[in-house]
Amino acid sequence: MQGVMRYCIARLNEDGTVDTTFNPNGGFDDDVYAIDIQSDGKIIVGGRFTSFNSIPTNYIARLNVDGSLDTTFQTGTGFDHYVYDLLITDDNKILAGGSFTQYNGYLEPRLVRLTQDGFSDNLFVHSLFLIVYSIAEQNDNKFIIAGNKIYRIHPDGETDTTFDSDPTTLWGGEVRSVLVQDNGKIVIGGYFNQYNGTSCNGIARLRSNGMLDTGFDSGSGFDDGVRCIVQQNDSSIIAVGDFHTYNNFCRTRIARIDGGCLTNISINQDGGTLTAANAGASYQWVNCDSGFAHVVGATQQSFTPVIEGNYAAIITEGTCQDTSNCIGIFGLEIQETNPWDIKFYPNPTNGNLTFENLPESGKIEILTMPGTLIQTVSINDQQMKFDCSSLESGTYIVRVYNDNIYSCTKFYGECSKQWYMFRRITNLCRRRTCLYCQ
Repeated sequence: MQGVMRYCIARLNEDGTVDTTFNPNGGFDDDVYAIDIQSDGKIIVGGRFTSFNSIPTNYIARLNVDGSLDTTFQTGTGFDHYVYDLLITDDNKILAGGSFTQYNGYLEPRLVRLTQDGFSDNLFVHSLFLIVYSIAEQNDNKFIIAGNKIYRIHPDGETDTTFDSDPTTLWGGEVRSVLVQDNGKIVIGGYFNQYNGTSCNGIARLRSNGMLDTGFDSGSGFDDGVRCIVQQNDSSIIAVGDFHTYNNFCRTRIARIDGGCLTNISINQDGGTLTAANAGASYQWVNCDSGFAHVVGATQQSFTPVIEGNYAAIITEGTCQDTSNCIGIFGLEIQETNPWDIKFYPNPTNGNLTFENLPESGKIEILTMPGTLIQTVSINDQQMKFDCSSLESGTYIVRVYNDNIYSCTKFYGECSKQWYMFRRITNLCRRRTCLYCQ
């Protein structure tokens, strides 16, 4: 390189010239796939090599700052196959992933955590059996593990079951690179063409719970695979791979794309109230459990849900728009009010509900118990009838609102033979009057 002999590894100065203070001499005998740097400057290297300067180092090695082999890193016989990615964790341990099944003679399929000395960490136990191409750490110290499937694991290796990524949702190949953005979103790049039935050629972005983030529009995507993705300081994403086009634009093997211009989409929770940390923007709160349906009238920076569930905010600032992570609101307490003294009957009902004392304007909504909106009608009189004949038997919620004032009531459909009574409900409505029958 630039007339300086370097085998499979080199360090460059900021101007692109070879850093001659880093001298690996004979270097590695085969490809290097992964590099990470410890806080003390030492360099962890993984790949398909089996020696460094003719010294056996099967697929993993640690180099000193000057490029020499660190012989205090006790890897023993090393791995029995390739290491595709390495990650130094916040506690200075080393996660290694690849196609190996053993480390230093012991069974360690595809993923292992090593101590700073190079020994296998017995406190890390996982149940994953995919070939690991990429590892990324989240701010909460959980890890995204990706290959032909995607998982999230806890720091001890246990699978995080709250990460909603069915392994069958990824079609057409595997994920080769994972990037966790500052706002918690997860960008994946690789050789795939679909995620959970949605076309996304070579690149996609997931929400923090593993669901596809449809707000990330890659158009027709890449025409071939992505091998690596990184994020720049302005949140732009650099992708490199085997592709020649991105979204029908000519981009041969390297492209830069918009990674989302909002860096702060975090949500603060105070009891049952959610507040977007990004002030001075526009907001639309959505119900994550109902396909991210808009919550009608919830357009302020703070939002107090009427019904338990998971909620997020679509935040818009200028031409930038992004969706926050979903936050769960459960165990709501009641501070009962009924601002209009609304009455409705019969409850239970198998036909029309008659409302009295309605506000002069607003809407009446019928929702399922999980909070899915199924019917709505505008208020045009203080006494109205609402057709409920199409509802199946079960429990529903009536919500009446005018501006930011709500009344919330629970009723039963098609249970007219049941004995019923009014009672407080402690887990559905905040600052509401709620009724139900038993």
